[in-house]
Amino acid sequence: MADVRTLNGMASGAVRFGTAQGLRRAAAAAPRAASVPGGTANYFTGTGTDISSVIARTIDGARSSIQAALYELDLDNVARAFIAAHQRGVNVQILMDYSYAFPNHDAGVREGPLQALIKAGVDVRVIRGFNTYGIQHNKFAVFDGRLLETGSMNWSENSNTADYNNVIFRGDPGLVKSFAGYWNWMWSSASTIQEAAHGISSPDLGKPPSGYASVRYFKGQKYPAATFSPKGATTYRLVDLIKASQSTIDIAMFAFTSKPVAEALVEAENRGVAVRFLLDKSEASYSVGKTLLDAGIKVKILSGISGNGVMHDKFGIFDGQMLETGSYNYTNGAAFSNFENAVYETDPKTIAAFQSDFDALYSKGKPATADDLTPSSDSPPQAPLRGGASRPLSRR
Repeated sequence: MADVRTLNGMASGAVRFGTAQGLRRAAAAAPRAASVPGGTANYFTGTGTDISSVIARTIDGARSSIQAALYELDLDNVARAFIAAHQRGVNVQILMDYSYAFPNHDAGVREGPLQALIKAGVDVRVIRGFNTYGIQHNKFAVFDGRLLETGSMNWSENSNTADYNNVIFRGDPGLVKSFAGYWNWMWSSASTIQEAAHGISSPDLGKPPSGYASVRYFKGQKYPAATFSPKGATTYRLVDLIKASQSTIDIAMFAFTSKPVAEALVEAENRGVAVRFLLDKSEASYSVGKTLLDAGIKVKILSGISGNGVMHDKFGIFDGQMLETGSYNYTNGAAFSNFENAVYETDPKTIAAFQSDFDALYSKGKPATADDLTPSSDSPPQAPLRGGASRPLSRR
């Protein structure tokens, strides 16, 4: 059985591992899917933990099934773990974004680890989002129907080592049930690799399942433990949380184009709530961050861990009592075009861990200026934002 105290120590930073080659030593302390029911662990890149090894060891611990919905997969150790699980009889089912599995509609340039899974006979299927630029942007997995992994981190080397991200593991039965239902909803309309070889259309789906199998309470109001996209009302939930907040709001967000969220934050600042907002430096000029800055809100910008990394986190902390995190950028694309998830947490230890991470990142950030938050006149024209982001696929 995995030592949950060790996991939580790693998550809080009390247990740390070296960077680069030394990161792989994190594998020995990773969670086992079948032995952490009710377990809670929070991980942050940039703290010395190799989260890819945590994920790989969780796959190693699966006994019966793994259902994953991933935007990217280029981690060799994770691919090897998936293949080993498949070969020992675990029912491994992986849902990928169509544009990642068929870059430029060409399977010949597909990432090696993903191609290895397909070649090994793992059940890999694809789905595309809605409208021209919609994507399957989730990054979560359900292990043995008992343990959930989700967060902002794509299952890629860049996300693991160059970008600021978070990953959470949860054994809350209601939350796991909600994610399993959402995964089944997507999977029911997914296409096999063979079916998608010549292109696919957006699926014919209504609104996603409810995340009310587990609930959270904030300021006397009941919230679902999760909301899902597209058309799953996550933006409305965020606006509700902002309106209910009375003292502080701290947000770290990669892409930010949601006017309803921006307007709610300005209103909160005007009524005396202390709002701090951290944006990715490369996305800042395409955001609505200037709306916040003009209202007197403290906005900072930050790049990633390495010179070419990004601040890829997507989470908000409201009055130090409610956390929202997941794959969901605060954008219109995330709300209406993409497949996304958002998780809501009131556990004090979890909130403390995320607050510590936010404070560390915010302290590294640079105060944003109007120029930082405005596209320059000589900037190349931007394509419509996919998922609310203008960065390449590996950075969303």
